[in-house]
Amino acid sequence: MKVINVTLNSIKVINFTPRDFSLELLVVFNDGKERIIRFKISEIDSERTAAGILSRIRKYEQTMHQNKESETILDSIVGVNINNYPETFEKLYYFVSRIVEKIEQLKSGKSEGYISNILAINAMRAEFD
Repeated sequence: MKVINVTLNSIKVINFTPRDFSLELLVVFNDGKERIIRFKISEIDSERTAAGILSRIRKYEQTMHQNKESETILDSIVGVNINNYPETFEKLYYFVSRIVEKIEQLKSGKSEGYISNILAINAMRAEFD
């Protein structure tokens, strides 16, 4: 069994579409090499989105490091450990919650700050140290 340790470095919004309130996120993480994954999200729920991002990173790592030609089943299994998982999940959850809060302000239909909220969402980022 191979175990891969993953550390999240950062996450940022690279595109927000106010028409359908969808997002595109860029996640930078390290498993010995710096890796980047893009996520497109159309329905944003803080907890499900944060868990989904970590789940997709795990699946990505399992696919990248799986040895399909191994002689035993145990050698083909890849375990993925997210370093500091509780803190990482909490920071990710908080980041997504801030986005959800801004989107709710946009959905409320108040015209004041509409453009500034869109710009604020597009500028959102978080670092994981």
